[in-house]
Amino acid sequence: MKGGFKQWLSDFVGGSGIIRGLSSLANGIYKRIGSGIYGFAFGSYDTMCETYDSSAVGKEQNQKRGKISSFISRNIEESVYINGINAMMRYLGHLSLRVLGIFLISAGFYTLLAQTIIYLVTDSLTPLSIIVALIMAVLGLPLVFSGKALCTALSESAFLGNFVRNFCSVKERSLRYDGEPTGRKGIAFILGLPFGILSCFIDPALIVVLALAIVFAYLVMSNPEFGYNIALFLLPFLVVLPHPTILLAALVLFTFFSYWVKLVRGKRYYKTQLLDVIVVCFMAVMMLGGIVTYGGSQSLRAALIYTVLMLGYFLTTGLVNSKEALKRSVKIIAFSLLIVSVYGIFQNFSGNASAEWIDTEMFDEIEGRVVSTFENPNMLGEYLILILPMLAAAVLGESNWRKRPSYFVCFALGCVCLVYTWSRGAWLGLMFAAVLFMLMWSRNAMGLIIAGICAIPFAVPFLPESIVSRFTSIGDLTDTSTNYRVFIWRGSAEMAADYALSGVGVGEEAFGVVYPYYAFSGIESAPHAHNLFLQLFIQHGIFGFIVFAALLLCFFQCGFSLAKCGADREIRLIGCGAFCGVLAALVQGMTDYVWYNYRVFFVFWIMMGFVAVAYRLDKAWRGSNTVLNSPCNMDVTV
Repeated sequence: MKGGFKQWLSDFVGGSGIIRGLSSLANGIYKRIGSGIYGFAFGSYDTMCETYDSSAVGKEQNQKRGKISSFISRNIEESVYINGINAMMRYLGHLSLRVLGIFLISAGFYTLLAQTIIYLVTDSLTPLSIIVALIMAVLGLPLVFSGKALCTALSESAFLGNFVRNFCSVKERSLRYDGEPTGRKGIAFILGLPFGILSCFIDPALIVVLALAIVFAYLVMSNPEFGYNIALFLLPFLVVLPHPTILLAALVLFTFFSYWVKLVRGKRYYKTQLLDVIVVCFMAVMMLGGIVTYGGSQSLRAALIYTVLMLGYFLTTGLVNSKEALKRSVKIIAFSLLIVSVYGIFQNFSGNASAEWIDTEMFDEIEGRVVSTFENPNMLGEYLILILPMLAAAVLGESNWRKRPSYFVCFALGCVCLVYTWSRGAWLGLMFAAVLFMLMWSRNAMGLIIAGICAIPFAVPFLPESIVSRFTSIGDLTDTSTNYRVFIWRGSAEMAADYALSGVGVGEEAFGVVYPYYAFSGIESAPHAHNLFLQLFIQHGIFGFIVFAALLLCFFQCGFSLAKCGADREIRLIGCGAFCGVLAALVQGMTDYVWYNYRVFFVFWIMMGFVAVAYRLDKAWRGSNTVLNSPCNMDVTV
């Protein structure tokens, strides 16, 4: 029989009355969504973008950049300093590994000698200087046995070659070198002497850091994609450094500047769409909230940081310009989340989870909540739910079956870590995202959703009591956390009504100046309204909130249009996953100000950028495959 048992099982299940009923219900819902006012609300972004492109503003936006911008960028790229750094980097790439090794050994030796003399004279020793010198000497030893050029060695290395080409975005032609390696061994050994002398006055670790910073800046200026990849990976871990927010903002700003230079010089391309324009409008609202404010200079500083981090959206839409680049970005974020999740799980089982954010009388079975690399468990939960739906999409959509297990491991460990945050708002956000993603994935998922809802009462007895009690406490006013939020909302709502026209300005300082006059006794020191939408209304007033509402409407249009019209399965699923991650954060935003942490704020805009990228890539793919240029419909199954 054709099809065998598999075909028989499919016919048997498909012939079930329950399955037919669920299919009819799903067909009705999707048909309603795809037509009339619902069709406009959920899938008309194509039409809106076409209208914008044909308008005078749209045509002006996508024209070639002006002469002033071209002049500035040309002078930057052709300046003496840039040309000097380019020449130095080319020389370094063609340098023989043997010569480089001799320099490292020599520099390490003379640094040790200099530190020994300093110790004999002053009786003081700098351990870090000794460690740096030893590392340089040890790294130099294996290099003296190779006569290859540095760029050739990188190109031929399986690991480093892939890292340089994919993560650093260095072109293959930059690594190709057919000439003889350059450099002289004698000169390399002699150059180690001034390095050692310099280490007497400057910490050798600082010299090494400065040299690496120059290389890093060169790579970002040459390949802004490298700066973007670094920002994606490092953002959860910058907390180990002083001023992590400033470092992240500086990295984003420098990467955007490098991208802008490439863009104006015609070495990159960007086509403005309607969502981009509204994002710019909201950036202007954010900056205005730092100028017209009760918070003084602190508000201006916060507004500047928020505005700079929003550039992450434009870096995403500008630099992630292919399917391969999109999947590479997902891999980088997945690996970063994996480390964060493993550390969070380790905190839980090692007894390092904090009890600071838990009502120990009501939840005595919960020993503490993990924070991993974030300041509190709610921030960690916000970070996780922004990314987890996209990882679930990668598990389902990855065309290479061998890569699916790695995505699944990242997703599973992220979910486990999310449980140990004990963040009820994050749990609700992820549940909402899961349901929405399944509906976007396939209309046949309606049966799975209903079956899952029906199975909840039977699953409760098998769940840990701590999870059940924590979840069922949602809305319980005897919980100090819930009670605390309710009183903050009441005071903040009165505050929002009185400052509806002007707003109070951006930042904790602006909120803290006005809020005590509306706060209930004992809750005068709340840093924010514990509600994203209420906080934005308070900060920017009704007009700023309208801009934010328009931004969300346009974003929803983009996401639902992708779900409705997406033709490339991998791109569509990744975009829908990122879309559901943003919606999950917005759901948690009902109970918390999810933008309070700058790094979470940056991830929020990165996810929005992924949705916009997926929409653009899929639209371009549909345009190049005329067979698929049929009317959009929601009848997409996997």
